[in-house]
Amino acid sequence: FYDCPLNSVFIGRMLSYGTQFRFGYSPFANNESLTKARLGNYVTKIQANLFRDCKAFTTLNYNGNCKPTEVEGYAFAGCKSILSSDSVLQVSVKTIGNGVFENCEKLANVIINPSVTSIGNYAFNGCTALTQVTIEESEETLSLGYNYCYNIYDDYNNHPGRGLFYDCPLNSVFIGRMLSY
Repeated sequence: FYDCPLNSVFIGRMLSYGTQFRFGYSPFANNESLTKARLGNYVTKIQANLFRDCKAFTTLNYNGNCKPTEVEGYAFAGCKSILSSDSVLQVSVKTIGNGVFENCEKLANVIINPSVTSIGNYAFNGCTALTQVTIEESEETLSLGYNYCYNIYDDYNNHPGRGLFYDCPLNSVFIGRMLSY
């Protein structure tokens, strides 16, 4: 559906498509007009690259019994119009994969629900408007990834580990539980 003038889409079940490459082959990847989607009750996870580089995408809605527990890698990467993580993540999500919000340039607010137990590497890389992060309270430790180096020749001595929010202009952070990184 790359060049179809879709505004919205309903996905009522899990899809099968190639995800072995970084840019993936999602049926909706790179769609310029898709702004919103709804997931049906039989969707158990938000698949890798599902809405990757859908620049106009803003909102994901869920049917009543849809409770995905995982957001796989790069699912929303390059969705430049997403303003807040709560517009796409449901409270049932436990795992946020690598690069899920990578280059979401308008993402300004992230709320990590108590159900989330891990966030993958460079999940927020390139979120240059991200000013507020809330890690809601929980007794369970949250495992955090890191940001990658921009140059394949970089080494640890020249560019030591970069935190998950390395290039985000944060001005407000709430940490409501123990972190592992």
